[in-house]
Amino acid sequence: MNESPTYRELLAANRQLVAENELLHKENAKLNGLVKDLLEVDKETKNIEVISANKAPKLVFQEKKIVAPPCLSLDEKGA
Repeated sequence: MNESPTYRELLAANRQLVAENELLHKENAKLNGLVKDLLEVDKETKNIEVISANKAPKLVFQEKKIVAPPCLSLDEKGA
């Protein structure tokens, strides 16, 4: 026969999971703070740099703007 867990066993397991969840939330908050310290976003250029105490900032992303020539209208194409 398949024996079901008792209420007390389920309650104990739930408490353990809640405690583990709280620890994971704290660890996640620390890591998020670390990432915010490591990445710096330049507001004007949208460049993202990795900040390190040992090295100069390293560019990891640079927004590129595409400049396209104006489109020709149907009249200008000489159909």
